[in-house]
Amino acid sequence: MSLTDLLVELEAAKDSKKAGPMEAYMRHQFFFLGIAAPERNALYKKYFPEAEKTKIIDWDFVDTCWEKESREYQYVAANYLKAMQSYLTENDLPKLERLVVTKS
Repeated sequence: MSLTDLLVELEAAKDSKKAGPMEAYMRHQFFFLGIAAPERNALYKKYFPEAEKTKIIDWDFVDTCWEKESREYQYVAANYLKAMQSYLTENDLPKLERLVVTKS
């Protein structure tokens, strides 16, 4: 079970009926898949504990999430980084800064 499998599950869980109201709530600044936080959190719980065992942040995964159009992917990346925060180093600050200033 890899982090890329999580992206596949997110895509499979999309709900266009929920996406419209979510986009309206965010003033149409972002596209959404229509996956509410409780559903996303249930998906994370299957993947993040395994990722934490590696003790290495997968920046390719984070970048992939950040580049995707739907907002849920950025939420996934942010929650992944929160789960992996004890493995962040000073060298990661420029990467974090880039995330903060893009799609903030």
